[in-house]
Amino acid sequence: MSDNTVGHRRLIIAGTGIAGLSAGIYAARSNNDPLLIEGDEPGGQLTLTTDVENYPGFPEGISGPQLINDMKAQAEKFGAETRNGVIESVSKEPAGHFRVELTNGDAYTADAVIAASGASARTLGVPGEDELMGYGLSTCATCDGAFFRDEDMLVVGGGDAAMEEANFLTKFADTVYVAHRREEFR
Repeated sequence: MSDNTVGHRRLIIAGTGIAGLSAGIYAARSNNDPLLIEGDEPGGQLTLTTDVENYPGFPEGISGPQLINDMKAQAEKFGAETRNGVIESVSKEPAGHFRVELTNGDAYTADAVIAASGASARTLGVPGEDELMGYGLSTCATCDGAFFRDEDMLVVGGGDAAMEEANFLTKFADTVYVAHRREEFR
């Protein structure tokens, strides 16, 4: 091991959102000694969702942060370990292992790596955005559209994702408006 190599793991999972934690639960139950690297957004986008009504097993719904906390506790119960950090690079070593470098300079070697890093919502950065997130402002139409049935809705953006979200919202909205900063859609 080089001086910045912290250790070797059978499995490293990049991400602690719903996909990463699901992988962590299964891997830990299979004695694969998983290490989950939390990244910039521990818990993923689900931590920004106030009510999750479309996840199986919760007919009354559950808050996003509670679901993530419960999944993390379940993964840890079976032996998964989590660490806060951001992965800078993953490379294949000559010995067949992977080398996972974190931005703080630490490194791990691993037999396998699962990338479950998810996505980050792009927000506008306007005043009040953080306070309204989950209270009328959302970054996920399929997650939250039904909460605003028969209301006017606004989608900001002009790419494929914005058009898909706007189209989906037509199932619930009285009117869907699309705001875009360019002359034409992408």
